Amino acid sequence: TPVVVTGNVAMGSANGNINFAGLLDGDGSATPASLTLGSGTGNVTFSTKVGSLAMLSALGINTTGLASATDTIQVGSFAINAASALPAGSATLLANVTTSTTQVYNTALNVGANINLTGTQISTGGTVSGGGNFALTITGNAVLGNASDTLDNITGLQTLTVTGDTLINTGVITTRGGQTYTGNATLGNATALSTTDNGTVLFSGTVNGTKNLTISTGSGNVTLTGAVGGTARLGTLSLVSTGATTFGSSVKAASLSASNSGTVFVGGNIDTTG
Repeated sequence: TPVVVTGNVAMGSANGNINFAGLLDGDGSATPASLTLGSGTGNVTFSTKVGSLAMLSALGINTTGLASATDTIQVGSFAINAASALPAGSATLLANVTTSTTQVYNTALNVGANINLTGTQISTGGTVSGGGNFALTITGNAVLGNASDTLDNITGLQTLTVTGDTLINTGVITTRGGQTYTGNATLGNATALSTTDNGTVLFSGTVNGTKNLTISTGSGNVTLTGAVGGTARLGTLSLVSTGATTFGSSVKAASLSASNSGTVFVGGNIDTTG
């Protein structure tokens, strides 16, 4: 049965499951309504499209159970456990999520298909996994991980692409294929990026932050196009690749190592303090 939300609604269950088997939409008014769902330990399931006919202004989910969506979600903003101090529960996405503003996933996020998350800023506070088979594309700015905890590693994706600026708080990002960061990147924590099937790692913008950065790609190429450490000198910068490593601009770091005998191309000054 389709559900149309005509006013701001907060719906809760005492640890029971909440399941939307039919379409879920707003009423198409000039000021669309919001929907907040709380299920305790119960699961929240969207079995078909959300917002395909008329968008909600916001969709919020609070659960320590499983939140899952098998079809597309289109809303003003989307959040899972946004108010939790630490990641809680888990979520599985099998289709794209598109918002006009932000998305918050403060939960263990499982990418169960090739997914595009589109919004002004996409934040993942918990772990992100993809079973080794699926690509995650973030169209917009990204905040990866939570600076205050270590429950936020990103592993098992086929590829990871971010089209906007990226704040990297997570300590580990591992993909089978490549990683592409199109905008400027900031390190919020010491971070290790790796590709297990010789994928490339590409930073098209600048990279800044006082933390350590390690990139390991097997025979995949490593490219840092913009200035590295230009406004905030990096800690230890370690690059491990038998492929080509390219610095398109200047580099400032406490120390720099490029190992495994790949070719290194330098397009600017190298400035280390170690």
